[in-house]
Amino acid sequence: MKFPFYYCSNNFDIKSISVIGDFNNWDGSRNILEKYADGTWMTEVELSPGNYRYKFLINGNIYFNDPNALIYTHDDRGSTASLIVIDESNKRVINTQPASLSIESYSFFGVDKELLFCESSERKYYMDKHVRLMSKIRFSGIAGLHTVNAIWYTPNNEIYEVQERVLNDVDKNENNENEALFQININGDTPEGEWRLQIFINGTFTLEESFSVELKQPEVLDETVSDDASIPSMDSEIPNFIIEQSIRDNLNSSEAKTDLQTEAEKEELSGEDLLDLFEDIKESNISDSKKISSPDEVEVPTDSNIMDLFDEIRKSEPSDESPLGMANEAGGISNETEQSDTGIDELLELKEFINSSQDLDKKSETEKSDSSKSDDATDEEDINEIFKGIKDTNG
Repeated sequence: MKFPFYYCSNNFDIKSISVIGDFNNWDGSRNILEKYADGTWMTEVELSPGNYRYKFLINGNIYFNDPNALIYTHDDRGSTASLIVIDESNKRVINTQPASLSIESYSFFGVDKELLFCESSERKYYMDKHVRLMSKIRFSGIAGLHTVNAIWYTPNNEIYEVQERVLNDVDKNENNENEALFQININGDTPEGEWRLQIFINGTFTLEESFSVELKQPEVLDETVSDDASIPSMDSEIPNFIIEQSIRDNLNSSEAKTDLQTEAEKEELSGEDLLDLFEDIKESNISDSKKISSPDEVEVPTDSNIMDLFDEIRKSEPSDESPLGMANEAGGISNETEQSDTGIDELLELKEFINSSQDLDKKSETEKSDSSKSDDATDEEDINEIFKGIKDTNG
């Protein structure tokens, strides 16, 4: 009696298909299927009562089980095969408990040269980084025997490799789960471009994966500043912290000049020179200098400090018998002269500080309020009184 065998799949290009098995000595040239208008491939085979293992041979190199078979068994090569049973009445035996399973999860990833798993949402992999591509399917609810096939296609749509995994309910874990793992190696000889992977379970198309294989991974842009980075021109805006540093340098330079005053210069100041020095300080805008905030937070002397300093200098003035600025005799410098030199030193430092402060505050002078001008007038009157007292003392 003749029994029909048919196969249908629109998910890959079938050029030829035949049924091979125990009934034709696994000869792919004897029972060839014919393609019909609806895309189904079919043939009929004369079978007598008995048990027959068989498979479909597709395109001369792909072996699939029959999706319509109700029973699957092992073949002589350690794989699986479909099974058809014909009883004595020439009827096909139906399996009342067909094989079944469910897909629990699916993943696709690459393995880099350090053997680390790398999943890519863009499905892009590189020969200079990855050494292997893998697909893993986890199954649950396994009953009976199953075959899972993976077909890898190159960018030219040619079959690169066909792989097979056998699942059964004996090898499942405590959670009644099992998995099928497929992989290919990539190297310098691997074709570049868009690849495809198709998964079949018991000859039935299940899923398809697309991914790309490229020679080199893209270079990461170096965001560090190179040695050729442009230098701002003189017209560019200078950062505030640079300006502040220049102010500090000016103040330090003024202090250095003060320290360079020699003993000879101090001794050459006569009483008349001292009065001229007072006049210079009086002409200086002391009140303006007092309001300047130094970058180094230098404390500016107040009017009361200046008055105290003048009092100390007045008290240290030499008597008529030893006028200020006169050279001391070989016996040495008296205590009164030393105190006078100290006062002169402090006065010189005060003058230098006020002059440097005025240079730094030229821009702010135009913004002074009327109230500050009135305070300046008051301060100048106080200083005039001090100068008058000093002149009377010298007289």
